[in-house]
Amino acid sequence: MIVVLTGGSALALSRFAERVAGLVAVWYPGAEGGRAVADVLFGDVNPAGRLPVTFYRSTEDLPPFADYAMRGRTYRYFDGQAQYGFGYGLSYTMFRYTGAAVGTDAFATVTVDVENTGGRAGDEVVQVYVMPRDAPAYAPHRWLAAFTRVALAAGERRTVRLPLAANALTLVDDIGARKPLAGVVDVAIGGRQPDRAGHYASDAQGVTLQINLD
Repeated sequence: MIVVLTGGSALALSRFAERVAGLVAVWYPGAEGGRAVADVLFGDVNPAGRLPVTFYRSTEDLPPFADYAMRGRTYRYFDGQAQYGFGYGLSYTMFRYTGAAVGTDAFATVTVDVENTGGRAGDEVVQVYVMPRDAPAYAPHRWLAAFTRVALAAGERRTVRLPLAANALTLVDDIGARKPLAGVVDVAIGGRQPDRAGHYASDAQGVTLQINLD
């Protein structure tokens, strides 16, 4: 069984997510949506979409609805285990990440080798997350610093360069001033978010580097 989800926001899927062979989120697909879904389900198109929101397991994992603070909300502040995280998405092929490096020009550029290790062509969305080790309590746990889409033939490997946003290695303090990060910072590079510790299950999903900004 494959479930096709339509709608405009995250849904609670924990009751059946582990019982089906696949989930396809099509949002509001429009007049050609049926044809597009069929192309994906029958393998004529290799999907490469990534979630722009977090799918939580339950509303009980979130703060009260009347609490407008960001703590505990969105991928940047959420402390729990999401059902499907921001940036998550699957493909009919697999990708491996190796040779990651952070440029020395004020840590402004990330480079990584991405290889399509599967048997068919596909797109990978390479994502870079910054995770400061010693951030204050009010700070987000992580944030998306750069991303790009790369199309790779089966067996193809390519070096991908991702310039970081100008404020990627800065943090807004509790009085609203933006300041450069200091100390040890993890930079995670992969096709999705790393786990809460900043790690990937294997190099097929991504790699994490440590840089010292002192």
